[in-house]
Amino acid sequence: KWMRAQEATQKCFINTRSMDFEAANTEEFSQISKAQTDWLGKNNTFLSIDNESTNEDMDQSLKYWKEVLDRQDRPSVVLKNASMVSVPHLFVNRYIKNEQLDLHFDDIRDFFRFDHERCCKLRASAEEIVLHMRLFLT
Repeated sequence: KWMRAQEATQKCFINTRSMDFEAANTEEFSQISKAQTDWLGKNNTFLSIDNESTNEDMDQSLKYWKEVLDRQDRPSVVLKNASMVSVPHLFVNRYIKNEQLDLHFDDIRDFFRFDHERCCKLRASAEEIVLHMRLFLT
């Protein structure tokens, strides 16, 4: 499914059409990511904040990444081609809390403006599952 994610995202969300997603999901990215994981350790390459996290947790994770950016012992990764991905690079997973989402909700909705003409009422691909959820608060 991820192989068509860029195409589907750019088709349905107008503001993502000019974005270049080519630097990820490649052998080159895997090599660079492995070098970073070897350098920092497996659990130190992600930012992950959720609703159970405190503001202090967020401050600590940002402080950690500032320290990582200031380090001089970065690994050098030799690749065949020039890369757009550097070491360190940041993986972000669940870095928002409900209070923040409330503050930026309108901006997020504006950015992810949906193209109803190109994306509504399309047939799902054979390997896709369509789930409609109703009766939820927005």
